[in-house]
Amino acid sequence: MRPEQEQWDAIPDAFNEWWNADYDDTGNPYRKDSPAYWAWSGWKAASKQPEQEPVAAECNFVGTKEWGRCSIEHHNLVQSEPHNWPKYQTRLLYTSPQKRALVGLTDEERMDVLLALNWDKQLTHMDTAKHIEAKLKEKNT
Repeated sequence: MRPEQEQWDAIPDAFNEWWNADYDDTGNPYRKDSPAYWAWSGWKAASKQPEQEPVAAECNFVGTKEWGRCSIEHHNLVQSEPHNWPKYQTRLLYTSPQKRALVGLTDEERMDVLLALNWDKQLTHMDTAKHIEAKLKEKNT
């Protein structure tokens, strides 16, 4: 049996108080004013690498091995109008190699590390961490 429409329309005052009340998230350890949030924000800001500025540019025709010098402005022009520069390419040069994103381990690679350890009960957490670190270095170099 379906309740009368008036019953559906009559919203209890307690519900309205709850719905319109300010949300209290003081129990949330990741709220914006918590130490965990600020630690996470700090880590995120610190891990951002500043973008490097190019110091020079090179250019060549596709199929040739030699690269000639050109200005950064020339590179930008070629990149902005590639249809005007068929079979011609340019590249920017930096003072140090640009950082690339680190690649993590897949589930299969994690299992390979664990199997390589032979589930040795004598290994410390530090030994396990060293094995994982070696696998990550291998994958990212």
